Amino acid sequence: MQLSIAILAGGKSQRFGQDKAALFLPGIVTECLATGLPLVVIGRSSHPELPASVRCFPDALPNQGPLGGIITALQVTQGPVLALACDLPELRREAILWLIQSWEQAENIEILVAAHPQTNNTPQTNNTPSSLEPLFAIYSPACLPTAQQLLLAGRRSLHGLVQHSRWKEALLPPELAAQLHNVNTPDDLQRGR
Repeated sequence: MQLSIAILAGGKSQRFGQDKAALFLPGIVTECLATGLPLVVIGRSSHPELPASVRCFPDALPNQGPLGGIITALQVTQGPVLALACDLPELRREAILWLIQSWEQAENIEILVAAHPQTNNTPQTNNTPSSLEPLFAIYSPACLPTAQQLLLAGRRSLHGLVQHSRWKEALLPPELAAQLHNVNTPDDLQRGR
């Protein structure tokens, strides 16, 4: 099955105060297209600044957060998806290719999720939700039934989906970790620069 990239862009950007996807999507799309993989944007019907080769799909299940976006992405691509948040302005092609290579080396898993290496200042283990990056992860269609069951049960956490699936973490190389600085507030944007 062909791997596709799915950028989740259906959020409301309430903490940011304006549409994050309008600001960050064009740059992230450029980096994703450089991989040569098919690309979809989930949570949008269209975006005026995107190339025609980028297909946009509204959330099949509106207002269900990133879990609803993952479900939509798996349904429309009918293959594994590398899921990305739309608020990663520092993300570059090299990080995407690293995750793809990690996926190609993994066996018998439904989800490969990037994880930050632990430092002496970080008390949790690599398997704790705070070190995982579920919006820099690859989801196999095999996890779709679990995702749908969790959503029906009102449990929309991507960490929950990971924990209820066959998964593996891919430890981020230090030189790539900064590329996953997501932007939730205007202060986050300033700190990232």
